[in-house]
Amino acid sequence: MKITISDSASKWFQDEMGLSAGNGVRFYGKVYGSTPVHEGFSLALTRDDHPHDIYSQTIKDGISYYINQGDEWFFKGYDFGVDYDPNKDKDSVIYSYTPNGDLPMDNSDMGTKSTDTSTGASQHSDTSTGASSH
Repeated sequence: MKITISDSASKWFQDEMGLSAGNGVRFYGKVYGSTPVHEGFSLALTRDDHPHDIYSQTIKDGISYYINQGDEWFFKGYDFGVDYDPNKDKDSVIYSYTPNGDLPMDNSDMGTKSTDTSTGASQHSDTSTGASSH
């Protein structure tokens, strides 16, 4: 899984979030909404300067853009691109999901995946036992 940040998107993140070298942005899936590849889940991001449990990461202009292992389910099977189009809508960041041949996880034997709306953390619930883990 590859993350690509365009030059214009990097500048947008720096300007809008006050980022500079050494800072970080974490992308994750959250409950509600939709994306071109997920119904019922949408993309979220947060500033997080301390990457950990990294599933995928790219460094652009000294800023770490990454996805944690716990959010692999949301991105698996796709390369993730971030661009910025100043002509679309005011401050419009564009996200793209490009199939990469890495098949998404099969939920049939993995239980149900959800996002904790209070923390934004991904969870995996084992439907056979009712247990959940972060």
